[in-house]
Amino acid sequence: MSCQINLKRKNKEMKKNYLSKCLIIVQIVGLAFVVSCGSDDPIAQVFSAPTISVSASSECAEIGQTVEFTLTVAAEAGLTSITADGTEIKSYGGTEVADVFVYQVSPTSDGILTIAFQVIDSKAKTADASSELDVKEAAVPTFVISDLGGSATGSVELDVESQGWDVRTVSTFTNTSNLTASTATLEFVASQGHALFGQDNPDASQTDKVLQLVGAPDPAVGGSWGGHYIFGMINLGEVIPQGELSALPQLEFNSALDTDDDGADDIGVASIAEGYTRVIQVDAYYDDTVNPNLTLNDVKQIVPIYGLDLSTGYQVDIILGKNDPHIAKTTGEVQGMYSAYSAWITEPNKWVTLTFEVASEAQQQFLNDGDGPNDETAKNPAAITEVDAVTLVPAYSHDIWGTDAATSLDGDTNPIYFRNLRIVNTAAPCE
Repeated sequence: MSCQINLKRKNKEMKKNYLSKCLIIVQIVGLAFVVSCGSDDPIAQVFSAPTISVSASSECAEIGQTVEFTLTVAAEAGLTSITADGTEIKSYGGTEVADVFVYQVSPTSDGILTIAFQVIDSKAKTADASSELDVKEAAVPTFVISDLGGSATGSVELDVESQGWDVRTVSTFTNTSNLTASTATLEFVASQGHALFGQDNPDASQTDKVLQLVGAPDPAVGGSWGGHYIFGMINLGEVIPQGELSALPQLEFNSALDTDDDGADDIGVASIAEGYTRVIQVDAYYDDTVNPNLTLNDVKQIVPIYGLDLSTGYQVDIILGKNDPHIAKTTGEVQGMYSAYSAWITEPNKWVTLTFEVASEAQQQFLNDGDGPNDETAKNPAAITEVDAVTLVPAYSHDIWGTDAATSLDGDTNPIYFRNLRIVNTAAPCE
């Protein structure tokens, strides 16, 4: 009997151990299954947000001018597209992760133009950048009054009032310009100098033709006409557009001067009003190698007198006026002026650009300043709608009322060359 009881106990213990082992096995298998399932499921990858930067070829542009915007983009998830102000400007296949793209814009109106750029990646994530462009009205084109390179087609002699000393050579020359007239005339007082047309450029490296003026004073009649400058008077044959003239420096008379020491003011003193946007320019070349006794440096040493200041260089005046009566006259008096300016050649033997934005002191006495002190000589002033003549006034030959400057300047045979007389902007819109 005791043997049977022990056998039953052993059977129970064996069953209990078996069940425990089975449970452990089940737990191990289950754990292995769980681990196995977890390793088969991939971990979700996290991509950085895309990036975009922009740089412009210019911060300012004229209407119609092309500006380039360089866009640098990157996206770990892959690029999808770039937009400008919501409009797609480039698309990608989703595999490219970086790019540099150039976007061009030609603005059609002035003002501040702001462009908003956006890059989009394959996960629909975005990045933004913007750029501003200051758009200006387009520059007004250069207005060519005369290229001064034409050839002479003929000439006549004109004796003003049979005075003898005021005998003028009137030359017709071909004129390339923005005017419709294909020819113009140039008058020179024969005792002052003469003009040579269609001359070779004094700079041998350049091939264009130019105008040469050479002083030719006649000591027997006192040198230059009027005791001062010589005048190369150009009749353009038609008026310069009013819009061009109104944009030039305007003279205003706000003071007066007693030039003859008689105790009374006899000339208005002009200054330049602010706000002008256009200026007259001409290229000039002073050759001081012909007369070795009168170099440009010698000229600069001459003591300045009223209306003539050579201390900074060879003075050139320019007069805007009306051909009749300023040029085609019979009295010898200076009339028909609209405005006058001065500029200086500061270097010899090379082309320099003269910009006329200083009121001519010498020519002010001939201008009508309204109620100015010199109305008796301000005769027949030209209106802005009548300006059809330009006078070049180089300081070649001077019989300056017995001063030492007369000895220095009379007989100057150094030629001066001119080309490309034009009206230009004072500065480009974006300068």
